[in-house]
Amino acid sequence: MPAAVPAPQFETATRQGKVIHGDGLPGRVWSTGKPGWITDVTRERNFRRATIAKREGLHGAFGFPIKLGDKILGVVEGFSREVREPDDHFLQMVGDIGDQLGRFIEHRRAEDDLRQTKDKLVSANAELEREEFRSARRILRKQPPRCAKPSRSKKYSKGSYARRKKWKASARSLAALLTISTIF
Repeated sequence: MPAAVPAPQFETATRQGKVIHGDGLPGRVWSTGKPGWITDVTRERNFRRATIAKREGLHGAFGFPIKLGDKILGVVEGFSREVREPDDHFLQMVGDIGDQLGRFIEHRRAEDDLRQTKDKLVSANAELEREEFRSARRILRKQPPRCAKPSRSKKYSKGSYARRKKWKASARSLAALLTISTIF
């Protein structure tokens, strides 16, 4: 594989330039959604960087879209110092690479979204558990109603016995709720 030969002015012009739909190689690839080929960019009328390309010895060019379905996510360009005739097999191959790159990018985005959602759910669950703990603590701080010790002649009043029984049932339910919520 030949080593990349620097073309700093062309690279700067490419980085600073704006891709216009239908203009130049990247704009044409963007508008058609298909790989494109230019035999010699120095002779191409619809190539704004032709003067800089000629000065830096660039001639052949190809470009292909990074696609996800029908959506164009980006365009990749490649250049050669030689004048080259179109190679349909090569264009098909780089088109397939663009499709694969699009699916890879979408997969990574989905992974990032899933990770962010998981982090939000973990955080929300932790906050919910803290709130449940605070609520349980508030409930448990309340002392159950004290029943006066019955004298030998008196029995527990029906109201205080019922309140104590209800409080114990609430405490058991709360303990079960706290146990279940920590499983998730």
